[in-house]
Amino acid sequence: MKNTVRVRIPKDSYYTLFAEGVLLNLESYGTGHIATLDFSYPVVLYYTFHHHRRLYVIMQPSVNEIFHNNDVSRPFSVIAQLRGRSFDRFKRSLRYIVRKSKGFHEFPAEFYFKLSFLCTHQKNDKINLNRLFYKYYEC
Repeated sequence: MKNTVRVRIPKDSYYTLFAEGVLLNLESYGTGHIATLDFSYPVVLYYTFHHHRRLYVIMQPSVNEIFHNNDVSRPFSVIAQLRGRSFDRFKRSLRYIVRKSKGFHEFPAEFYFKLSFLCTHQKNDKINLNRLFYKYYEC
């Protein structure tokens, strides 16, 4: 399929990777898994290393901003990049939004950009999360 991205999730590596998005398929192989995700919507990549954490929200590449990664099958653009406590805030905020709706990954890229801004500036309280959610949520 044209609008898919494959993410390699290694097992027993010096880092761990977790990918969130609209999951189409999950395959197992000897040294990990390969997740096939719908690239029409943003994909969240959670990397954890021994002493630090990184989070990337990626989408289909724009003209000027193209990145490559060994774990991702296609080039991409980065919407948001968080680390440390912002990583934790984003993860908790996304979990809160998941409880509010099913299919939250179908939000546009702008939603994830604004969510990352709230988390970076410690403004991810329930009031702001609800405002952001209902601004983009289509009943």
